[in-house]
Amino acid sequence: YIRIYYTWMKINYSFFFLCLFSLYIGYFNYLLLFLLSLLIHEIGHLLFIKIYNIKINSFSLSLYGGCLNINQIQYNSTKKYKKLLIYSGGVFLNSLCYLLFKNTLFSKINLIYFIFNLLPIYPLDGYNILKIFIKNNKIGEYLNILLEKPICEVLTYEKYWKYS
Repeated sequence: YIRIYYTWMKINYSFFFLCLFSLYIGYFNYLLLFLLSLLIHEIGHLLFIKIYNIKINSFSLSLYGGCLNINQIQYNSTKKYKKLLIYSGGVFLNSLCYLLFKNTLFSKINLIYFIFNLLPIYPLDGYNILKIFIKNNKIGEYLNILLEKPICEVLTYEKYWKYS
């Protein structure tokens, strides 16, 4: 466990396996930049969650990336613009890093994070941002049936990861 912004972060064993594997094949420096971008992304979410005083149940890193599990009762009563800022916080910090460190490998990794996380694919930020705008209509219901539920069922590990 590591403490970031008064929040304990759990690091999954798969994450350590990834570190050892990258060290073995000689790409550890790339992995460190990747992990730094991941942490910056998650801290972007964490900042807005803390600003809006939403309780964080868990914060974890694994082979799949980062996961902030927040209090759903507090989150569901949060206004749409605050939800939008929470989901946009990660990509905002990635875009800021891209602009600040232009023409470096670190900036390219942050650009990839920015683009990838805005894809409207569950469970990425782009999907959740889209869901905020179409949640209470038929399109939102179809989106949930077609994308979210099947992916959750296929990724059984994600159920453990999300609620652990």
